[in-house]
Amino acid sequence: MTGSLWTCPACGRQFRARNQWHSCRPSRQLAERLAELTPDSAAVVKALADAIAAHGPSRITVGATLVTFALTRTFAAVHPHKGWVDVELLLPAPVDDPQPRRVQRLGASSYAHTWRIHSCELVTDPGFLELVARAYEGGDQSHFGGD
Repeated sequence: MTGSLWTCPACGRQFRARNQWHSCRPSRQLAERLAELTPDSAAVVKALADAIAAHGPSRITVGATLVTFALTRTFAAVHPHKGWVDVELLLPAPVDDPQPRRVQRLGASSYAHTWRIHSCELVTDPGFLELVARAYEGGDQSHFGGD
């Protein structure tokens, strides 16, 4: 991971911006959060975590309702629910295959794409895995121009 990150002195979490607003809760372990999910949702989160890990290390932050993956910036997030998982990837341009549920422009070269996933089928799709790779590469801001 590259770049300088600020560490909150109260909870130990790391952020790109100094004094970044956050809920100041210590991060939990991914395995602990997976144990709380339905088997299908846990499998989706685990498959995404494995797909990301195939590209190298990342900083995983596990909150009460959100799991994020980051290098110098967050590039992926999962919002697990009872029957599905919303997976968000930060990409440098909009994509439409596989079809995201939502695309939100965050800056000149930064787009959040959200997919609602019910099973591991999409997470193991080669086209989706390519998007995971692109998001991971952008996690060090090389494709985002510092947005």
